[in-house]
Amino acid sequence: MPSFAELKEQAKKAGSMAGSQVNSLRDRFNQPGSSSSNSAPSHSYRSPSITSPPPMAKRPPPPPVRAGGAPPPPTRNPSSPDAPPSLPGRGLPPSLPGRTHSSAPSHVSAAMGIDWTNLSEDDKYAFFALLDEYFARRGMHDAPDPYSRGGATRAVLSSTPSQTHTRKALDSQQFSLDTPPTSTTAATVCEFFLPDTRWSSAWYDDKSGSLPPPVLGSKDVQGGARWSSYGDDMTRVGYVLFADLSVLWFRVQWNSRPHDPNSVQREAMYRPPPEPWSGDLLRWANELYGEELVAFAEAAEAGGQPIGRGECWDLAHLGLQSILTNPATAHFPKPVQSLSRTHGHLYFAGSGAASYNAQVGRWRGGDDRVRRGDIVEWNRVKIQTTDGGRMTLGDPEHTAIIVAVPDQPVPGAVDGADVKPYELGWLEVVEQSKAHPPMRRRYDMAQFSEGRVWIYRPVPDEYIGPGLGAEWPPQQPAYAL
Repeated sequence: MPSFAELKEQAKKAGSMAGSQVNSLRDRFNQPGSSSSNSAPSHSYRSPSITSPPPMAKRPPPPPVRAGGAPPPPTRNPSSPDAPPSLPGRGLPPSLPGRTHSSAPSHVSAAMGIDWTNLSEDDKYAFFALLDEYFARRGMHDAPDPYSRGGATRAVLSSTPSQTHTRKALDSQQFSLDTPPTSTTAATVCEFFLPDTRWSSAWYDDKSGSLPPPVLGSKDVQGGARWSSYGDDMTRVGYVLFADLSVLWFRVQWNSRPHDPNSVQREAMYRPPPEPWSGDLLRWANELYGEELVAFAEAAEAGGQPIGRGECWDLAHLGLQSILTNPATAHFPKPVQSLSRTHGHLYFAGSGAASYNAQVGRWRGGDDRVRRGDIVEWNRVKIQTTDGGRMTLGDPEHTAIIVAVPDQPVPGAVDGADVKPYELGWLEVVEQSKAHPPMRRRYDMAQFSEGRVWIYRPVPDEYIGPGLGAEWPPQQPAYAL
């Protein structure tokens, strides 16, 4: 078993990950943009008061101490039934809050040689990592989370790469109601790398491609791979980002001499789709990107010319890309780019129906309203504009940038709540199609009689998590089946 000092070092790295994501956002955001006398005139529509991301949400207090005095393993932040707090001041984000727990009985402290009252933050992280490993090895990582709805199971995040998690635990973290359909996800493709999966070809030895067979040719993924060799020993390492923003990493090792594809060494790990952000982070992301996207859409509308190929998707895709290419915003944190029908943080999904009672929808994340600069996806929708025009949106999909909204809380909009589409009021968008240049329309969600809708908040790519590239082992969190 690793020494306490080794565990402490491992846990220190794992414990600092959440804080480092916010610090990374802060550092990238505050870095001055470079200027050039040859640059075209540019302008940022961002409020000058925005300087850094808000602090990470505080963790809930732990449950009572277990029998024997050992503190419990760390728990996830619960979803609050209350409305999200008001946006805090824009100072630099504080350091990651430390864990707290009751002191262990004196006989336990004496036996272990630990001074519980004077533990450093590093020692606390090391001890919690030790408990994670202890309970994971005994099959207790699927214990009911006291803060989750309906007693759903959870997957304990650990810095131990070999820790496995059941599908039931991972599914509980995913937002499954009416999410955009994708042919594959990171978890399902991870099964392709299990030892009992038969491989019919040496696909990994083909240097003309980089993706594994289950996703080869798919438009719902992005990824890459790299090769290395040492004599006859070959290694291929790659990654795949899926439309639900889950990530797969894989490694295949083989000998270049003739061999059976099922004799190679194969490994894969994956990260589930990101969990929903707090209201503070979602509002901050909107303040960062929202007005930039609105300005892009309104400039396209005023210009009267198609953007890109003239496809509806191009308006959102090129709008997000413009944040990287505009010298005034090039130093902003890179936003998650459009992938298939995903444009960032999914926070609402719903289905239309002629009757209000038959409509279905789900809210995700801590913000309480739709905002300017969000991106909407429609699928085979029948709806009316606020002036009574009947419209069909999506054959099968249609994309638009939201430029005006009621700017008031959506009734009952808290993370995980059932919210019906008509409760969104109306959405004013700029959209385009092959037949029409960018134009503005206002849709009445009360007249949303058929089809499905998803609404996304553009967010920095740190939302996906660290290590998005061809590397092995992947950065944590990452899981093996």
